[in-house]
Amino acid sequence: MKGTDNWLNTHFTREDGRSIWALGIPGHGLEVFENDHFRWLQFGNPIVQSAVCRGYPYQLVLPYTRRMMGALLFQPEPRRVWSLGLGGGALVRFIQQVLPETRVDGVELHSEIIRLAQRFFYLPKENERFHIHHMDARLMVQDSENGVADLIFVDVFHGKQLPDWMEQSEFFEHCRERLSLDGVLCINLLVRDGEHFATILRAIRRAFPAGSLCASLENYTNIVVYAFRQPPPTLSLKGLRQRAHELMRDYPLNFPAFVKNLKRNNLSQDGQLLLRTN
Repeated sequence: MKGTDNWLNTHFTREDGRSIWALGIPGHGLEVFENDHFRWLQFGNPIVQSAVCRGYPYQLVLPYTRRMMGALLFQPEPRRVWSLGLGGGALVRFIQQVLPETRVDGVELHSEIIRLAQRFFYLPKENERFHIHHMDARLMVQDSENGVADLIFVDVFHGKQLPDWMEQSEFFEHCRERLSLDGVLCINLLVRDGEHFATILRAIRRAFPAGSLCASLENYTNIVVYAFRQPPPTLSLKGLRQRAHELMRDYPLNFPAFVKNLKRNNLSQDGQLLLRTN
């Protein structure tokens, strides 16, 4: 497995594959496509919601999923992970492969998405380390009986848009409460414009006074935000580069490229990344 952030930077279109399943009028609902190498899900628009390499299902095909795993720079040994917005289960498959001792909870509101992930996207069967919660992500983080997680991934959309409630801090406050003390929240944002991004970022930063960092994706409009329950032990670029090289020994991801991206998208001083708190 080649550890590169550009691995399989593939663009998927309707013309690239054949439709193998559709709900509703083709092109206006859920539709699954495949070709000889990949299978992907679209919601009646050009945006690809999930994709999987048929030969290597645990590989992270879409660039934003690989960037989300940059959270391991700050929490390299998560004992429990939540994936809010299951989609095709890309993060779940990857974590089950590379972190076999980690407990994973997938949360998905739509039963049809769960069935699609199981039928077409190699979603692992539930076991003692993996459980699917068919529920609203907001309810998952509101309930203290669900315990805490070391990593919480948020990849929640309504169609091709973020839900309106992500513009308010309440959801992110609940996420903070569900994190362990050294936990990290990682959010995939697909924003309409700069003002929309600023609104969501303010909501995140109100809920996470310890600070956050942003990461962009080359040639994509996605922005990934890492928010911290408490400041990470190291924010030095030297220390993060060292950890990046250590992580590459275990994971097929280009962590040094993630560190470069963090430096480019966040303020730094004297070789230290500066957490944004407002």
